[in-house]
Amino acid sequence: MLLIGGDRSPRHLGERLDALERVLPRARRMLMHGQGHNAERRAPGRLAAAIAGFMEELDH
Repeated sequence: MLLIGGDRSPRHLGERLDALERVLPRARRMLMHGQGHNAERRAPGRLAAAIAGFMEELDH
């Protein structure tokens, strides 16, 4: 599972990602610099590339 957060997201969302990361042993975390909770609107290409890259890694 890929957990994605932004360095401009509200603090409580980062805390939730921390909690998920602790209980999901194979989760990978990615921090999108310069993004908040709405990266799908502000940086859709970067978000899509991150997800696609993660999916490619799973295939190998």
